[in-house]
Amino acid sequence: MKAKRTDVNLIEIVKALRKIGAKYLFIEPVQRGYSVKLICGHCEKQFKLKASAVLRGYGKYCSKRCMAEAYKNILRGKNNPNYKGIMDNTFCLVCGVAVNNPYMNKYCSMRCYGETRKKTINKQTKLKLVSVIRYCPYCDIKITGSEQQRTCGSNDCQKKHVDKKRHERLINLGKKCVGCKKLFYSSPSANRKYCSYECFVKSGGTILAGNEAAKMTRLYGAKKDANHKEIVNAFEKMGAHVLDISNLGHGAPDLVVERERVLHLVDVKNLKTSYGKRGLNKIQKAWARNWQGGPVYLIHNIDEVEYFMKGEFDKIYCYGGYDLVNVESIA
Repeated sequence: MKAKRTDVNLIEIVKALRKIGAKYLFIEPVQRGYSVKLICGHCEKQFKLKASAVLRGYGKYCSKRCMAEAYKNILRGKNNPNYKGIMDNTFCLVCGVAVNNPYMNKYCSMRCYGETRKKTINKQTKLKLVSVIRYCPYCDIKITGSEQQRTCGSNDCQKKHVDKKRHERLINLGKKCVGCKKLFYSSPSANRKYCSYECFVKSGGTILAGNEAAKMTRLYGAKKDANHKEIVNAFEKMGAHVLDISNLGHGAPDLVVERERVLHLVDVKNLKTSYGKRGLNKIQKAWARNWQGGPVYLIHNIDEVEYFMKGEFDKIYCYGGYDLVNVESIA
């Protein structure tokens, strides 16, 4: 059974050949479509090509090599889109030879360009090496060197110069410490009020920071321990009623747990974090000292939740209230 030829119009093939300017001898039908016998536009060699390739724009040249050689001759002078006109002859600035090169119109060769480059570099180095005689402001010794040198070069003079610059920086850009009233320097972007952490602690900065943090917790919610939700769910599964009071701040415990119609205060700590390992902070210890109610039970994991619900309170750490001795030692 013969294969069907593709529906290609002969008129379209002829139009495509005229469009690309290809020379052809004849168009013959083949098993599938048509075949065109062409003449190369560069070497005038005869070759055959499928009609589908002619419709895509091929057929003027027999190969890429012939196309490249033809374009070398075609794109010359004014036919080249990058043509900028013929330059007048100029003369080399070093040897005076005529130069006709649009890209290097000042020198005839790289050797002449290198000679001028050497001269300019030597002039620059000579200007740098010219010594400027000045006197050291600390020891009155002559300074022989560049303009950037400010002292004679000795260690004592350099140290004095650094101290002077540091003092000027303190006066111009220094800040007054809120605690000790001394001048200290910090970068303009840093919003520091104290010269050191010791001054911050002595002036009660930690307590103020804690109070401000408590206000923010009441507004935006407290930062809870990672195991907080897990422990609350464990209490509720075992039948206890839990009230979350972690948003109160000021050192108050995290939970109020009802067991057998009795309310207990519970604080949650996570021993997997460095904050949980440190135990109670200063604000929590101060709250525990002032608390006169029942003890606060410290829960770390689900096993301690089971002890709590079974009533085995001896196996759980507690602080505050009736057990004030354990406030400082709790961890």
